[in-house]
Amino acid sequence: MAEAPLKTRVLLTVVGTANVEALMLEGVLAEARLPLVGPATGASSMTGDPLVFPIKASYQQEIDKMITALVTIGITRIGVLYQDDALGKEAIAGVERTLKAHGLPIAAMASYPRNTTSVGPAVDTLLATDVQAIFLGATAAPAGQFVRQYRERGGGAQLLGLSSIDPGILQKIAGLDAVRGYSLALVMPNPGKSVHPVIREFNRARAAVGAKDVELSFRAVEGFVAAKVLAEAIRRAGPKPTREQVQHALAGLHDYDVGGGVTVDFTDRSRPGSHYAELGVVGPNGLVIQ
Repeated sequence: MAEAPLKTRVLLTVVGTANVEALMLEGVLAEARLPLVGPATGASSMTGDPLVFPIKASYQQEIDKMITALVTIGITRIGVLYQDDALGKEAIAGVERTLKAHGLPIAAMASYPRNTTSVGPAVDTLLATDVQAIFLGATAAPAGQFVRQYRERGGGAQLLGLSSIDPGILQKIAGLDAVRGYSLALVMPNPGKSVHPVIREFNRARAAVGAKDVELSFRAVEGFVAAKVLAEAIRRAGPKPTREQVQHALAGLHDYDVGGGVTVDFTDRSRPGSHYAELGVVGPNGLVIQ
């Protein structure tokens, strides 16, 4: 991609911490002066670059919310499953930082290779510990395999993870019985709450373009919000917007309400555009409840 001429005016949502970091480190965005809106990662490396406009709350904000909730109810022995790459390292650092604030260490850690679902050794490692909860710094497919295997082998710790793990995909891989009670941080409005203004608008948009078969997932809502933000920036940039004009319009967004009080603000580039982070849990019927 770094060698191909980029004629795109704006990039909308690139998935994966390592993929986005590669675009930044290889100078692809800078060389093309190409704004990137809504990268599908909450990594800390997404903030500070004038061309990258992260919308979702940071992984650290997610971790703070979830780990603090556990410690509050007396769960103090917390382990971490992590992907052996930038995503996993961010998860470890985040959990370590939050636990340190409570005077606690990480109780156990286990990793698996990136771009695989080879989580068997990690299951072995964490089953051999007395952890009360396991935080998953992972992507959806390996996380699903871990949850399935861990539960099948009698693992009883509370399981929770980053927003990089879509609970719908998790359920398809691991099954409802294994996923009930799984905890997560919601960084976008809950797609199960059809009364929320963002979800209502998403459903109207699906119907308008004849895409009712598009699954209403957390990742889909995230992409929809990113598209709304980009559309607003293009509108503000004028009738014939250039990349530079769109970038300027994005940087000037201040408390832009995407619906239901969910706001995006890029005026402080040291932070992601949104700080929306709520706690959720997979309920008895597989829906995420708050």
